[in-house]
Amino acid sequence: MSRLSAPFIGVTLVAGAFWVATQSYQKNFADPALSPEAQQNLGIQLLEFPRNVPPLERLTAGKWQAINLQPKVCDAVCQGQMAQQASFGVHIVPPSQAAYQDLVQVTSADNYAIHQGKVLLINPEGKFAGSIKPPYDKSHLGNILTALNP
Repeated sequence: MSRLSAPFIGVTLVAGAFWVATQSYQKNFADPALSPEAQQNLGIQLLEFPRNVPPLERLTAGKWQAINLQPKVCDAVCQGQMAQQASFGVHIVPPSQAAYQDLVQVTSADNYAIHQGKVLLINPEGKFAGSIKPPYDKSHLGNILTALNP
């Protein structure tokens, strides 16, 4: 029985590690769903690397969805805006929901502060993937979700 040489084993291990890294990158860090030009035309900004967030209640897995974090202090005008956005298909995340504080922390971080106060996008894997620029009307939101969910 012949023994495998150390260089052969080393090269095999390095090649295997490279393959695993490549597969992981392609699965977890693929390019954004839309080109930068398409994002600009739609009025959205997608993250290059979507962030994991805890599961959100009442979201349908497997498709892009829009959410908005309800402010902790929400007066009558705010309540009206939340109700209007909910009628357009935006899922409102109240402060009582478990994932609320995690989403607030993510959007408060330096790299993600530009998404703060906007309607957020959740990708089909349930990760925070970007935000929508105002105005938030039914046709604008519909166009965005149609483009992301072909």
